[in-house]
Amino acid sequence: MTGLFSMSVTSKKESVWYQENLTETFFGFPNSILLHSDGEKILLSRNKVYFSDVWNQITEAIRIFLSHSDKKAIAVSDSVWQESLLEDSIFLDYGVTYTTEFFSRIYHCEYKTDGYNFNQIIIRFPTVYSSQYAFLIRDTNTGKTYQFYVSDPSLVLHEAVEIMANDRKNTNLVFSFEVNFDKNTNSATSQTQNVLIDSMVMLNLDTSQYLSYQSLNPLQDESGSFNEAMVQSIAALFQVNAQTMRKYVDENGSITFVENYATLKIHSDGLIEYQVTDETAAPPLNGEGGPTELSADFIEQMIETTGCHSELLFNRDIGREETEEAVYGFDYAIDFLPVSLLVDGEEKDAIELTIKDNKLISYRQYLRIYRRQGTIELPASISVIDSALQTAASSEEIPLIDQMYVGYQDTGIDEAVKPSWFVHFQAEQLQIIE
Repeated sequence: MTGLFSMSVTSKKESVWYQENLTETFFGFPNSILLHSDGEKILLSRNKVYFSDVWNQITEAIRIFLSHSDKKAIAVSDSVWQESLLEDSIFLDYGVTYTTEFFSRIYHCEYKTDGYNFNQIIIRFPTVYSSQYAFLIRDTNTGKTYQFYVSDPSLVLHEAVEIMANDRKNTNLVFSFEVNFDKNTNSATSQTQNVLIDSMVMLNLDTSQYLSYQSLNPLQDESGSFNEAMVQSIAALFQVNAQTMRKYVDENGSITFVENYATLKIHSDGLIEYQVTDETAAPPLNGEGGPTELSADFIEQMIETTGCHSELLFNRDIGREETEEAVYGFDYAIDFLPVSLLVDGEEKDAIELTIKDNKLISYRQYLRIYRRQGTIELPASISVIDSALQTAASSEEIPLIDQMYVGYQDTGIDEAVKPSWFVHFQAEQLQIIE
């Protein structure tokens, strides 16, 4: 990413805010943060000056929720979930499934209730009927919704609400369930709809402006040559001495370093590949903690060394079963909007790494810098749905849209990275509509 506040090129100064707890930043950051206040929805942006203050208050609230010993799970209906989204609340959508145990580890606190699997959290503010905050999660294994009341004097989110509410956007956002697009009949006309949309899909009823970018390769200088100083610094991160190790350069200018226990390839297109060939001889990573802490620390060092994009979205579902190796994957994002990285027509993770016995066993990253270019207007959701239906090949009597969001597609270095609508019909290929 270009920096968590900057829309140009990442610098160390711009990324300082996340260094207090790297695991929260890289592993526990949501796809979107939605505030509902006084009947209006406001999407939190990383590019606002107040972002770090609001995010710190939210993370502290989550930490209190996870570690609070007196909370009890109360099973509630889907209607309570939906009602909470339309009351004063903060909605966190993660896109992948976590366990409460894993979440507690990355937030460095003890979870003191039964374990659940979840991918969304609602923090509902106190009301005239209750002076307590309520935290709601849906267990993705059972489909049941649980509400937890938490009473703690340090749990205060009103300041975050006031800060965000003072910067309202003129966007007309609704969940599909608010306009009955998740039901197979139109309540007003009793006519069958020609498409169903999952109840939690967020729709924008207005056209909106989004930023466009240029994708750059931080490994190359302005003349297109390798930045040799950066190559040596990257090699040092993998504990490879670029001066003494065997080195090979192919016809494309890509460099391969061969160590006794590993191979490091630094490609001219920005791809970095590291693979251990002898795990017994491979050195452990510098740092403390488990796989998440070690991974987050290594990624942060790569960002600082290369100045590459630093806004990441964790893209792996987490299960309860213990495995010998920890395999993690991340996508790039730009101000909460996911970046689909296509290489030779195939979608790739921005970062993928494997940790075993506190050793980095494998690492792949496509280094990118996103430089702001201009703005592009995207159509309202309704127009996008009409366009998507024209090319949908669904065999269902009424096709179902289970995902719909704005994101970016990056198909290569030094190319335009433009915002688009991404629409997915159940059991079909993802559609991209500009």
